[in-house]
Formats: sequence, C-alpha cells, structure tokens
Amino acid sequence: MGYLKNKLLLLIFFQVCHIRNTNTFVLIPSFKFMDYKEVYDRLNDNQKIVVNTIEGTVMVVAGPGTGKTQVLGARIASILNKTDTQAENILCLTFTEAAATELRNRLNAMIGSESYKVGIFTYHGFCNMVIQDNKDVFGVQHLDSISDLETIEVLREIIDELSSNSLLKRYVGDVYFDVNNLKNLFALLKN
Repeated sequence: MGYLKNKLLLLIFFQVCHIRNTNTFVLIPSFKFMDYKEVYDRLNDNQKIVVNTIEGTVMVVAGPGTGKTQVLGARIASILNKTDTQAENILCLTFTEAAATELRNRLNAMIGSESYKVGIFTYHGFCNMVIQDNKDVFGVQHLDSISDLETIEVLREIIDELSSNSLLKRYVGDVYFDVNNLKNLFALLKN
C-alpha cells in the first residue's frame, strides 16, 4: 500500500503575540492538520507539475514563503507512493539548516518514520559528508571543524585582504572590531 494512506500533514502556523509593557514578541504555534489530498489540492498548477514529475531531477527556485518546502515534501511523498523507489535513494538539498529541518518534519508528517531514510541535507552538510566519507580521494587524512579561535583568525585574514574601499575595512580604531559581528552573521546565514 502507498505511504500516504491515512497520513496527515501537520502544518504549524505561528501567531505573533506581544507581551504587554515589554519589547518582547513571542511566537505561539497553532496547528492545522491536512491530509495529502488537501495539500495537493492547495498547490498551484506549477507546483503540481513539480509534484507530479516522478522521473529525473527537479530544481525549485522561488522566493520566501512560496511553498518550496511544501512542494518538495509532497513530491518526495508522491515518488515513494507511486513508484518502487526506496526512501534511501532520494537526495534533497537545501540552502539552510532551517529548511532541511522543516522539510524533514513535513515529510515525517506525510510518510512517517520512512522520512528518516530520505537524504535531506544542506549543500554544505552533504559536501562535508562526502568529503568525510572519501578523505583519501580528497587527499586529506584528518578533518575537524575549525575552533572559534581559528574562525577569528580566518576572519582577520579576510579583513586584512579586503580592498581599501571595502565598507568592512576600518582604518581607525580596532580594525578587527567587526570580526564577532561577521562570525555571528555567518552563523545566522547558515541557519
């Protein structure tokens, strides 16, 4: 039987609530359950083309909030339901950890624990896994993540190499003043 029978898709919508007399806003989740047919019926024509494309590679390029995660999850569920493709033979790459996590959660709601067999990675995470699994091919024997100190050293080297008209290059005061801001920015972009 197909994976989609009697499965529900849990969509989490957040309401933004302001806490009185503070500058604090909190996100309060509200839940809406949708079965696969309801998810599919809500897709536009172009999204349905992606979901119905069973063979080959599909790249979805669209702006924020346009339903990319929903479409990719529905396409994976459709492929698993309509073919004999094994979940571990599907690879899905995203740009951010947040998108990968959201896709995994939505797919899990649609097909259950089989979703954990689907390869869902960020581009960087996938490339890191390939390098880690094939160190001899890449000519390396030992790879570790760089430490915080090494990260700061690399960022300082980058600042040193910036052109003289770069907005990130300071010529007065602490020339490395923005190193921590850059480090935090890269962490934010990663997520």
